Amino acid sequence: MGMRSKVLLELVVVFLVLTSLSIAPREAGAASGTVHVNPGETEYVSFGPGQVDDLILWSFSISTWSTIFTYWLERPDNTHLSVDALTWGRVIEQAGTWRLGFSIDPSGFWDATVTYSVLLISPSIDISSPSNAAYVNTTALVVAGTTEGYADEVAISIDAVHYEKADLYLGSWTKHVALAADGQYTITAEETFKWGSYWAKYYDSVIIVLDTVLPNLLILHPQQDAYIPGDYWVSWQSSDDQSVGSTEARVDALGWQTMSNDSLHIELSDGPHIVQVRVRDVAGNAVVNTVSFVADSGLPQVSITGPEMNSKISKDTVVITWTGSDLVSGIDHYEVQITGGQWVNVGTATSYEFTNLDDAWYGVTVKAVDKAGNAATSTVGFGIYTSIWSQNGPYHGIPLYALVAGIIVAALLGYVLIQRRWKHPEPPHEKSP
Repeated sequence: MGMRSKVLLELVVVFLVLTSLSIAPREAGAASGTVHVNPGETEYVSFGPGQVDDLILWSFSISTWSTIFTYWLERPDNTHLSVDALTWGRVIEQAGTWRLGFSIDPSGFWDATVTYSVLLISPSIDISSPSNAAYVNTTALVVAGTTEGYADEVAISIDAVHYEKADLYLGSWTKHVALAADGQYTITAEETFKWGSYWAKYYDSVIIVLDTVLPNLLILHPQQDAYIPGDYWVSWQSSDDQSVGSTEARVDALGWQTMSNDSLHIELSDGPHIVQVRVRDVAGNAVVNTVSFVADSGLPQVSITGPEMNSKISKDTVVITWTGSDLVSGIDHYEVQITGGQWVNVGTATSYEFTNLDDAWYGVTVKAVDKAGNAATSTVGFGIYTSIWSQNGPYHGIPLYALVAGIIVAALLGYVLIQRRWKHPEPPHEKSP
């Protein structure tokens, strides 16, 4: 087979391949049809406008072959490109309207009809997953993306170390890759167009960060198995080696609430409850902490049983007694305070003795505090009378009565004696001679 016949056969095959491909070229850049060329004439086929980095693919068949039939590609500045560069296609390096030229030397014997097809394509490859600047939390990663249906091959590299072929089907591609230790990686996707001996490559890259470390989370309040009032703030603190992405909380397995800070105000019915806090970092690593507690909004009960209200006590010591209870959380402790004194924590004892009291009127208050911090009080008033002269003292005023009676008796005796002297005066004494 002669060289001319071989070239003609190649052109026909290329044309058939082009017309059979389901390619979606830019409509404004596509051109196809026929052009008649006579000896000594030049005919042009224009197409475009093309953009820098567009890809030109073309083919043509010639009805009659002339020994001096020539063709070429012209840039928008009318510069001819060599025949060797025209064999299958090329990437545009100059934007604008391009054209193919066909001519037959005047010495040619036959005219020719050229059937041509030109495709002007804007290739692109896109990494759709993972996205650029994404954080991922698994070393086994699926890289996926899209490209035009006419790409011949897509390959993936990690940090440009090695390209491995991806699975490509109808413009979609996927590749399973394995990452090593936590850190930053650059993923590059390379698409290749093979047109005979011509290859064109296009790229897309994303930078990702592998983070497999769980965030830190600590619920500060309430403590596990604590008793709390029914109206309460739950608080926590969280951190991450990269960044906390989101924080959520929920009460008693209800719906998760997205939190904008590290606390949650809750109003609960009395009884046991559960609060959960969930923190995710920007890579999607999640940690959940749970705390169980009992809500108690009711006040405890407390009642002073002794001494009775308004008692009069004839000694400088008094024992205060009381009873108390709490139905939900139970009594945590009692506190006692006497007039002019400080609160005294007596634990769970139900009595307390005050000693060395001065004679005065006193008030004593007993405060019951339950395990949720709710408090209730009971108060009693009494007087201390330790003087022997006091009617409320240890001798009930008898010494005072005796003293008063003695004074009265002495006064009466004195009065009687004085009266007798007036009535019975003594005779005068005789003087001696």
